[in-house]
Amino acid sequence: MIVPLFPLANAVLFPKTPMPLYVYEDKYCTMVREAIAGD
Repeated sequence: MIVPLFPLANAVLFPKTPMPLYVYEDKYCTMVREAIAGD
C-alpha cells in the first residue's frame, strides 16, 4: 500500500480536530482529491 504524506512544518495534528489547509501545489491537490475519493 502506498500512503501519501502531506508535509506540514510546525504543526501538530490531533485525531478528529479540524485544521484548515490551503493546498495549491498540483501534486498535493491531486493527493487530497484521491484521498477524499477513497483511493
